[in-house]
Amino acid sequence: MMKRYTKGLIQLSLALLITLILGGVITQADTRPRLRIVHAAPGISNIDVYINDTLFFDNIFYRYISDYAPIKSGEQTVRVRPAGASPRDDTLIEVGASYNENQDYTLIAAGRQGDIRYWQLDNDDNKNLPGAGTSKVRIVHASLDTPSTEFCLADVCNTLAFKEQTDYFRLDPGAYTPLVRLNGTDLTRIEIPPLILQDNSIHTIFLVGQSQGRPGLQLLYTFDAGDAPDPYPQPTYHPGDGPNVYPPPAYPPVTGAFLSPKLLGLIAGVVLIVAGGIGFWMIRSRK
Repeated sequence: MMKRYTKGLIQLSLALLITLILGGVITQADTRPRLRIVHAAPGISNIDVYINDTLFFDNIFYRYISDYAPIKSGEQTVRVRPAGASPRDDTLIEVGASYNENQDYTLIAAGRQGDIRYWQLDNDDNKNLPGAGTSKVRIVHASLDTPSTEFCLADVCNTLAFKEQTDYFRLDPGAYTPLVRLNGTDLTRIEIPPLILQDNSIHTIFLVGQSQGRPGLQLLYTFDAGDAPDPYPQPTYHPGDGPNVYPPPAYPPVTGAFLSPKLLGLIAGVVLIVAGGIGFWMIRSRK
């Protein structure tokens, strides 16, 4: 009996050990590039985003900024279609680019119906946190009909045209109210929520919307990297918000594209633990 008991204990221990090793190795090995999507095109309804022929982002509405999703490295083709469209339908956007391991990317769709513009930010520096007592932030101009605009945050001011962005700059953690000027005049028709810069974190500010017409101009914030909770909730819609009143995106997409190596390692570990437990129970039941 003692031998059977010892054998069962060894099996269970081995299962746990394999789980730890497998989960740790797979998690450490996940060096895939990551991509996120910014829907900054007023008047464009919900979109689906494919990497090659795989659905990665489902039902993205205007002002929504997706999470980063891991993709394969190398040459990939990003295709944007109206939400629910067949993969065989024409694309709104189709762009090929090379994606490097250990690098994050942001693809922005901006403009308006009949005049969609897109570009990719290739310098999402989320791997290098700024350190305790400081934060990093950058600003992106993504409003097609808004001319060169001055953005001031604390004592740092930058003038940007459409599709331009600042480099990352450092500020003390805390609450800020960005100042936005056009031709030297403060913009009053713009929604500017409080900006919360977390300690040892990285943030991006996007100017979206229209300077003329609806929806108007708005600043969107993202919490790109850091240990603190994300202080920026995704936008929600209320009656009267205009034509783009849609349900939230569906995550993960039905394709299973978001099954990361970390999750696969966890699943494998659970299977091994269950198998080890069953083996141990069977041995004990034979005593």
